[in-house]
Amino acid sequence: MTSKFMTEIEYNCEIEKDINTVRGKVKVDVLAENNKISPPSKILFECKYWDSAIPKTVIHSFRTVVSDFGANHGFIISKNGFQKGSFDASKNTNITLLTWSSFLEYFKENWIKAMTKQVNILNHDLLTYTGAGFPIFFKSDYNYLTKEELLIYDSLYNLYFNIAFYSMNHEYKDLDTNEFDLIYFERNFLKAEKDFRLKFNSYEDFYNFLVINAKQGVQEFDKLFNKKLRRKNNS
Repeated sequence: MTSKFMTEIEYNCEIEKDINTVRGKVKVDVLAENNKISPPSKILFECKYWDSAIPKTVIHSFRTVVSDFGANHGFIISKNGFQKGSFDASKNTNITLLTWSSFLEYFKENWIKAMTKQVNILNHDLLTYTGAGFPIFFKSDYNYLTKEELLIYDSLYNLYFNIAFYSMNHEYKDLDTNEFDLIYFERNFLKAEKDFRLKFNSYEDFYNFLVINAKQGVQEFDKLFNKKLRRKNNS
């Protein structure tokens, strides 16, 4: 689950990976690397799905591995928290101790940014049919539609416009600071629930909903025009 999540925020991940350190080979639960950012990032994860809290000896051992490998950061994710002294053992180090929920919260902004970008790319074909410039962009194809087909187009447009709108590459930036604004995203999320008259269990459900429905919409538009109308994705 950790590997899946980090992959979604554009890290290359390997699980149960044997890594070479200055003291020899060590197996880590997850190695996550991102060479697309500057400077590149290399993170080690230990995923402790234990029924008991994690003792500080684990933190001391993991600190050594992270240091010897030269990772930028190390995370220990615990199912049932940490024993007394564990957080002191991680102070002034590049080791962070998290529960699963706090891990998700830690990378929340990165995940939202990455998923918004990915959904925009995945759903670009629907944006072609419902976005600005259509039907001008495909004026000749649009003009060949019969009156009955135009009614179908209008119906599809109204049905899938919101799917396309919420699939756009919204940056959710504060207008004053130009920085990512989580409050803006959450307001948009609540507005989406109102527009779709749905209650999403999670942000992941919301993004999955957009992808599934966009695919269905594209198929219906393709059927209407009897061809796949596409334009270059400049996002």
